[in-house]
Amino acid sequence: MGFETALDILHFITKAITVGYWLFVAAVMLGAFFAFKGKAPLWGRALVSLIIGSMLMSWPIINQIIHSKQKKEHKAVYDVADAQFQMRCKSAGVKIYRTVDNVEGVLLMKLRPKWDPYDQNQIDPYGNDYDDAEGYIGSFLRGRTETWSPVEDPKKAPYPGYRYVDVIEAEGKRYRYTGYMDEIWKRDPNYRKGYSQFALKKQLTKAPAPRYGVTYDDITTPEERKMWIAGSSLKIVDLKTNEVVAERIGYMIDRGMGANGGGRQPWTHAAKWACPKFPGTEQPDKSAQTRNFTEQVLKIKGR
Repeated sequence: MGFETALDILHFITKAITVGYWLFVAAVMLGAFFAFKGKAPLWGRALVSLIIGSMLMSWPIINQIIHSKQKKEHKAVYDVADAQFQMRCKSAGVKIYRTVDNVEGVLLMKLRPKWDPYDQNQIDPYGNDYDDAEGYIGSFLRGRTETWSPVEDPKKAPYPGYRYVDVIEAEGKRYRYTGYMDEIWKRDPNYRKGYSQFALKKQLTKAPAPRYGVTYDDITTPEERKMWIAGSSLKIVDLKTNEVVAERIGYMIDRGMGANGGGRQPWTHAAKWACPKFPGTEQPDKSAQTRNFTEQVLKIKGR
C-alpha cells in the first residue's frame, strides 16, 4: 500500500482506530445492558446502554467532521498549486541557439550545494544531479559508453569526457580540475594489486580560461516554493560575448505537499512530476543531467 501525502497516512490510521473504537463502543453498550440484568427493568437497561453509547459515539462523529474539513482544505491548496505548476510548464523546455565543436573544457560558474531532499527551501532541486561538488565536477570529466554510462578509467572510455573543468572558488582564484585513475594499491597494502579508482586532480591555474561557462539559477518564487514547486534555469554562456548559447527551463512539484512519513523524500518524489520529464518512470534518472545538456551544446573534442 502506498501513501502519497501525510493526510493519506493519517486517514488510514484514523480509519483503523475508528473500526476498533466502534467495536469497543458496542462491547461497552452490551456490557452496560447486561450488567444490571435482574436488577433493573429492560427499558432502564436499554436507556443506560444508549446514553453511554451516545457519549462514546460523539468522538468519531467529531473526528469525521474534522477529517472532512482537512480534506477540503488540502484539496483547495493542492488545486491552486497544481494550476500554478501547469501554467509554469507552458514555458518549460530546451532552447539551443547554437552548438560549438571541439570544446576541451568548461567553466562551472556555480557548484551544486549539499543536497537535502527534505528541505523545502533546497536550492534548485530540479537541477540537482549530485550530492556534492566533487561528484558534480567529476561528472564532466568521466568518459562514457555509447549509452552514456560512465566509465571509471577516462583513458579506456569509448567516448571521452571534457579534458578539464575550471572553477572559481571562494577566494576568487581559478582552479583547474582533471580526472585520473588513482592507483591506491601502490600506497596502501590493504588493497589488492592493481586496484584503482577515479579521482580528481586540482591545480591553481593561470592558463587561458574556457570560453564557455555552465551556470544555473533557482527561478522559483517564494509563493511557489510554499506550494512545493521548484523552478530551474540551466544555461550555457559564451563568456566572451555574454551570449546565452542554450537554456533549459524546468519545473517540478511534490504532489504530496512535503509529506515525509515513512521516510518519503519530497523532492525525490517531485522528480516524477517534472516538465521536461527526466528519463525513467518509477525512479527518474537525474544523474549527470547537467553534463548531458552541456554536451548537447558544447561538443567534446575527439568525439
